[in-house]
Amino acid sequence: MGIEGGPQSHPDPPVFSTPCLLISAVANVHGTLCVTKSDFSFETDPLHEQNKEIDEAVGFFVQIFATLLLLVSFYSLTPEYVGEDTFSRYYFRHLKMLAWKQCC
Repeated sequence: MGIEGGPQSHPDPPVFSTPCLLISAVANVHGTLCVTKSDFSFETDPLHEQNKEIDEAVGFFVQIFATLLLLVSFYSLTPEYVGEDTFSRYYFRHLKMLAWKQCC
């Protein structure tokens, strides 16, 4: 279960990748957040015990939520809005901090 077009299908190498916990209204999903120069992707961990308990119908809604969250996050902080220098330094530090807080 993962967002279609996940990290494996992108030609860009990952700039940042970290294990994280996607928290949604219906379930918490363990997986990996991957950032490339062109997009974000969230790939679920199919071997995690809590992910095995998620119903397929719930999993579908979680994937929609993840897609919307990543799209909103990406387009709200693209370099056009905050400047390339700010995007490269501030954004990835902030993203790493959020992912670490959610995971640990």
